Amino acid sequence: MASAVVFFVLIVFCHLTFLPADATRFTLFDEKYYGGKSQDFHAAYYECQNLPRQVWNTARSIKTYGRCIELFTSVNCGDDRFVFKRDCIGSACCQNKNDFSSCKVNETDIVGKFQHYVTLDKAAKSYMSCSKPIRITIIH
Repeated sequence: MASAVVFFVLIVFCHLTFLPADATRFTLFDEKYYGGKSQDFHAAYYECQNLPRQVWNTARSIKTYGRCIELFTSVNCGDDRFVFKRDCIGSACCQNKNDFSSCKVNETDIVGKFQHYVTLDKAAKSYMSCSKPIRITIIH
């Protein structure tokens, strides 16, 4: 029993040591419906991170593991934002995590006149987490 407790504490310690406390894991896929090549990422709460150049413009679906992730079509989280969140409401929300071609936002000019649609399909370049960090407190 004591060895099981020590093992559990060691696992928790390693997890907390090697990942930021507020990291949110997600997986991007280069094919629709979670197919093709995949790559895991860890996003910090409202801290913009750029995707590696070799991943730019390749993502077509995402697994968020129940967390809130925002993807952007330009580096440094500029331009168009696409939100993946359970029960998301608003024009930036993407309801279909398995197929980015259905994720579209309206691009407007400076006075708000519709110009064209922007799709997320093969367009993601940066990301951040919109999930609040989970804090774990261990009481001795």
